[in-house]
Amino acid sequence: MRRFLTAKGLIGATLVIVMFLTAIAAPLVIPADFGTRMTMTARLRPPSALHWLGTDQLGRDLFYRVMLGARTSLSIASAAVLMSLILGLPLGMVAGFYRGRIDNALMRLVDTLLSFPVLLLALTSARCSDPACPTQPLPSALLSRRSSHASCAAKPFA
Repeated sequence: MRRFLTAKGLIGATLVIVMFLTAIAAPLVIPADFGTRMTMTARLRPPSALHWLGTDQLGRDLFYRVMLGARTSLSIASAAVLMSLILGLPLGMVAGFYRGRIDNALMRLVDTLLSFPVLLLALTSARCSDPACPTQPLPSALLSRRSSHASCAAKPFA
């Protein structure tokens, strides 16, 4: 715990907390049309007091768009982490406990999954499914972690 209480650790924790609070509070504070409101006279403006991050080619305020998009980004990331825990934890526990043939079979299965390029698989999945589909984080969840049960099994506490 002591290593997280360094200056870098506190800065990182603060940024993560601010990101979560922004994702939770932004839709409650900002009107829904602020992220999509187009002002053609304010196209491609640099950052200013009125538009903190500037505007895009349609005159939409980028600060509001980033704040409103944080919730989607965090929900996809949370779903990917949750699915990788649900899928990976039991497989790792079975492989670490039974070792031998089961361990080798699961290791080959995981190695086969890891041989696919993650970005290509994610783009293919995004193209083949509905954008609002809840299975969008599935490729990230399947390919996010490498199996580390072999290195943990050799530790004296295992």
